[in-house]
Amino acid sequence: MRYGSDVTQLIYVSSASHPMEKRELNALLEVTRRNNERDGITGTLVYSEGNFLEVLEGDTEAVHETFRRILKDTRHGGILVLSERKIKEREFAGWSMGWDSGGAAKGTVAWKLLVSFRRQMREHALRL
Repeated sequence: MRYGSDVTQLIYVSSASHPMEKRELNALLEVTRRNNERDGITGTLVYSEGNFLEVLEGDTEAVHETFRRILKDTRHGGILVLSERKIKEREFAGWSMGWDSGGAAKGTVAWKLLVSFRRQMREHALRL
């Protein structure tokens, strides 16, 4: 896996287009890990209650190309970028794609961002 000094971290959330079964999530994770290993991308993916939060890290162009592919994926929608920034050191170095759908990430920054996003979306829907 190649690691350059120009590291970009992109964090986004999205909503699944349908409730995803474990086998579907496993297939997604397998392809994601293979592509990320090839492209020098590290990160993590959290799935909870029909919502995704993903962190992508890598060369700026590789992160942007990966995100362009993600935007075209019909398994989810309502994609919202929470953060894009340069980082000095990868937070998920060595992980072609970390994964959590069972709550192991509870208490982590990624989990807190996902919970905050869901709460904000509910509050927004109530105001409509």
